[in-house]
Amino acid sequence: MKIFLLAAGAIAVLVCLIVLAAVFVGTNWVAWAAGALILVAVIAFVLWFRETNPDEDRDDNLMPLGLRRFLICYLLAVSALLIAAIAVLFSFNFLHDGHGKPLNAAEGFIPKPAQYGYLDIRLWRHHQRWWLSLDMQFLLLGVFAGALGSSIHAVKSLADFLGNRTAKTSWFWFYITRPCLGAALAMIFYAVIRGGLMTGAQGEAAGINPFGVVALCGLAGLFADRATQKLGEVFDTLFKTDDTRKDKLAAAQPDRLDPPTVTVGGAVRDVTVRGTGLGGTNKVRINGTDRTPKSVSDTAVTFTLTGVEVAARGRLTIQLVTTGGDLSKELILNISDIAITTAALASGTVGQPYGPVQLQATGGTGAGTYRWTAQGLPGGITPDQDTGRLSGTPAAGTVGPHPVEITVTDRDGTTAKIALNLTIA
Repeated sequence: MKIFLLAAGAIAVLVCLIVLAAVFVGTNWVAWAAGALILVAVIAFVLWFRETNPDEDRDDNLMPLGLRRFLICYLLAVSALLIAAIAVLFSFNFLHDGHGKPLNAAEGFIPKPAQYGYLDIRLWRHHQRWWLSLDMQFLLLGVFAGALGSSIHAVKSLADFLGNRTAKTSWFWFYITRPCLGAALAMIFYAVIRGGLMTGAQGEAAGINPFGVVALCGLAGLFADRATQKLGEVFDTLFKTDDTRKDKLAAAQPDRLDPPTVTVGGAVRDVTVRGTGLGGTNKVRINGTDRTPKSVSDTAVTFTLTGVEVAARGRLTIQLVTTGGDLSKELILNISDIAITTAALASGTVGQPYGPVQLQATGGTGAGTYRWTAQGLPGGITPDQDTGRLSGTPAAGTVGPHPVEITVTDRDGTTAKIALNLTIA
């Protein structure tokens, strides 16, 4: 059953791609056939997807055999059908007198392509003539070529991963959507070229080489990342601004918060944002709500938190707003109950082993998640970042008191600091 659904879904989805080109011609039977195939494809794919869950990736597992076969058949069939679609589009005759009578160069001139081309279709006893505009032919050629380029890239990528036995289930949607991405990117790339935004064809479609369209859009799909970067360059060139206004207010450049963590329910509620260019700050935005700062200077902006904001553990997003409405980058202020409970440090003696002295903390994400640092320790004594133990042998010349700043950080990034003295005799 799974194999049947797999085959039905793959075939129906892929046949739709070639039929969609014919839908633009407007023949009723083609439209009905395309609609039926799309419906069958959707139903088959949904049933197969529900039955196999191909994108399930809880354990970062490798692709199962059935999924590998599906993707290989899917990409190869997509590539084959896209090649067929491009061949069909090249089969339209645009060298006629405007009424369907063919022209040829033997009459003493080189014929100019008409604005509409035709393709004679004969099925059994039925004969139909499909008409397609030259502009639509180029657009469809570009779209199909882009999808083909991305399909080739996907086939190569999948073959490499399968050959190395490293293909993961998480890449399922990458390979499924790759042809669609290539088609959309190629259409935008074609529009940019035809619009004259990059060096290339501009003007009437009759003067454009269709093979050039296929080559350019195919490369855009094959090298999608580079094509996207090129489109980014076009955008930057078109929308480049040169603001020459004088005395304009630029967005503030905050660097850090002081303190970075506020104690839950603590009495200290003033927080200072430090950075450069802060003098134009008009408001402080806290979790989306604007507040007037307590003081403003070019390097510091101070604001006060409310009792509600420090009532429980959490995180606050802080932004500065200039008088011109520009927003700074976000800084995160932690509200935590983390605290260092060590009240004093034991004294040490030069040349004698020190401790170990265990530093203690409570709150935050709990014991076992803390990271410890210490500034100002006498030479020879170092902290263990994981356990919070101070140990070592005080070096010569370290006799006397040493002010030490101890910092603890939990898994959420919240911190607590304390200043203690360590005396060496």
